[in-house]
Amino acid sequence: DYLQSLHKLSVKDGKDEVIYGPIKRINSFVLNDTLLISKKGEEGKVETLYVTLEDGQEKECLRIPMGVFDLKDLNEDYYLLQGQTDLRCPDFYKLSKEERDAFIEETKKESDYLVLDEYPFFFNGIGFINGMRNSLFTYNKKNGEIRRITPKTMDVENVEVKDGKIFFLANDYESMKGMFSSIYRYDPKEDKIEALYQNEKAFIRRIFFAKDRLFATAAF
Repeated sequence: DYLQSLHKLSVKDGKDEVIYGPIKRINSFVLNDTLLISKKGEEGKVETLYVTLEDGQEKECLRIPMGVFDLKDLNEDYYLLQGQTDLRCPDFYKLSKEERDAFIEETKKESDYLVLDEYPFFFNGIGFINGMRNSLFTYNKKNGEIRRITPKTMDVENVEVKDGKIFFLANDYESMKGMFSSIYRYDPKEDKIEALYQNEKAFIRRIFFAKDRLFATAAF
């Protein structure tokens, strides 16, 4: 298995400092100039998010019932949450603790074998990804309510927030992931996903904003 470490690199003197790890997997992201680290908890598929403090210690801030890849400030009421979901139970985050434990125990019975019914089913450095999707959700800052944005079969690859709207690169599939991903926009006020670029010819790697304009890096 791969081990990962989180480093801090000084742009002034080039000093490289390991601030976390090595461990099997580190998900880290910056929210409002604060470094967050996501770790699997003892409850199975529940991730615990920690704020990394100046003295190297950690302070728990959120517990979210899914693998967490990113957390962005959407507006004063909501975060934008990017998390990993399992098509065997895509609404896992809605379950009670007892229901989550029951699902985890059921999947343990299948741990001796794998059913591969999608392609690709493996990703180097991650492992088996069959039936897994990167999904988008809103997270209510006040009550912790999680609400799905993207369809259960859609795999989100890159996301940006601009003027309260969500722009993302994604691929929607059920058995075989297509070669080309498309660009979408979600307006929380209208609760609607709009396809900005239905792609059939470009290998889009990333979308980003520069000078208030949306750009994409792609190969043709």
